[in-house]
Amino acid sequence: MPKLSIPLFALAMATLSGCAQLQSWFGDDKENLPVVPDNVAYTACNLRYADGHEITPMNFLEGKLLPFGAKIKILSADKDGASFITLPDETRYHVSYDQAKDAHKPITFFRRIFSSKDFNSLTLGMPPGHIKLASAGKLQLGMNKDEVILALGYPPRRRTASLDQNTWIYYLDRIRTFRVIFKDGKLIHSLYGED
Repeated sequence: MPKLSIPLFALAMATLSGCAQLQSWFGDDKENLPVVPDNVAYTACNLRYADGHEITPMNFLEGKLLPFGAKIKILSADKDGASFITLPDETRYHVSYDQAKDAHKPITFFRRIFSSKDFNSLTLGMPPGHIKLASAGKLQLGMNKDEVILALGYPPRRRTASLDQNTWIYYLDRIRTFRVIFKDGKLIHSLYGED
C-alpha cells in the first residue's frame, strides 16, 4: 500500500477481508475536516433515496427519507461516490457524486452529507417544533438556514450559487423545482415551480 498522509476525514476507507485499505481521492483537499474514527459518522442532513437505496447528487426532494443524524459507517469512497451502511441495522446505501452537476470538489460534497456530529449535536439549541418538522423533511416559517439544510439538505450549487442568497432552489425531481425564500436569515416563504 502506498504511504499516504493521514487524512483528517478518512471517508476513503474500504474494507477488504477485514483489512482497511486507504484510498486517497481528495487530492490536496484534506485540511480542516472532522476526524471520523473507524469510518463511523452521521448524516449531516436529510437524504432522499429511491429503490435500491441510491442517493442522487441532487438529493431530489422525493423518495424515502434517511434522516439527519443517522449513524453510519463508510465502506468505500471514490471520485464517483461513496457506499455506507446505517448502524446498527446495516442497510447499505450509495451516494453518487458528479462534479459537473454539483460544481463542488468531492471533499466539499461529502462534508455536506457526512458529519462527525450526532443527532443531539446537530439539533442543539433548535426549538423542539423545528426539530420534529426538520426530522420529517418539512419546513416551518421562521426556520433559520441551518434548520432548512437539516430538513432539505444543501441546495444544488448550479441553482443556488451561494448560501448567502435569500432564495434557494431545490429539485423535487428532474424537472420540477422548489424554492425557499429567506429574509434576515429566516424562512418566510416556500413555493413549488417548474423551471
